[in-house]
Amino acid sequence: MIARADDNRILWNAVLSPTDGAIPDGSPAPSEPAAGIVIEGARNAIGPGNLVGRQHGDGVALVGISTAENRLFGNWIGGGAGTDAAGNGGSGVRIAASATGNLVGTAAAITSTLVVARPGPRPPMGNVIANNAGDGVRIESGARNAVAANHIFDNAGMTIDLGGDGRGAGDPGDSDAANRGQPAPEWHTAHALADSVRGAASGRPGRALRMELFASRRCRPDGEGDAEWPLARVDVTVGADGRGSFDLDLTPLLAPDPRRLVGRALSATATDLEGNTSELSPCVPLLVPQVYLPKAAR
Repeated sequence: MIARADDNRILWNAVLSPTDGAIPDGSPAPSEPAAGIVIEGARNAIGPGNLVGRQHGDGVALVGISTAENRLFGNWIGGGAGTDAAGNGGSGVRIAASATGNLVGTAAAITSTLVVARPGPRPPMGNVIANNAGDGVRIESGARNAVAANHIFDNAGMTIDLGGDGRGAGDPGDSDAANRGQPAPEWHTAHALADSVRGAASGRPGRALRMELFASRRCRPDGEGDAEWPLARVDVTVGADGRGSFDLDLTPLLAPDPRRLVGRALSATATDLEGNTSELSPCVPLLVPQVYLPKAAR
């Protein structure tokens, strides 16, 4: 499926047959013929309700310098968990060739239930991006490409990859880097207590960052976390030294059953006010103090 125009909406499609690059009307081949949905235009809304899987290449590709202000939300890219898997041969979402100012997910308030929506009549909050042979979201170039409130897990590559070259340290303000080199957050300790999650983020001095925290079933072998369940957002102001700290209480998320966060892993992204989202932070175990647990669970 190829959209080369502007201001269109693509919703409630099942794109499950591998694309071979053939164009029925004889028009020139697209930049990314192996992707299930290719966007080469502006202000398009991709979602809700699209199921994109079993492609030879990427699930969704946003390609080209004029590809801007598109929104990708409420879709299953690579299927869902377990028997719902329908992974793609490349990345779930790939942003390339200087595509700029696109949103993968949603800026709406997070209402976490620690449940990933299965393919069906009720779309996910952001996107479910899972089971793909490449990265979950791969941003090779371009800036202001925000990734927010998605369920990204069980992909063979990185959860979010800036530059398409594996984990990088980041260099805030680097205009030549994907998403201007926004660094991922760091943790102050080797584990996180649910009533005091402490960490830090880097950015341009005097600017604000929005941290987005995620829970997942486990830490990956490479030390990176998944972004399986969005938990919360917190705003951080970067000081003159280029760093800003945060201390977040997650205990409101423990009601009504604190046990639902026991044994989970925690990770985070940082997004500046222009919409440049970082890679995912390293993963730390999330510990729930016993005082919040029912006596039977201690």
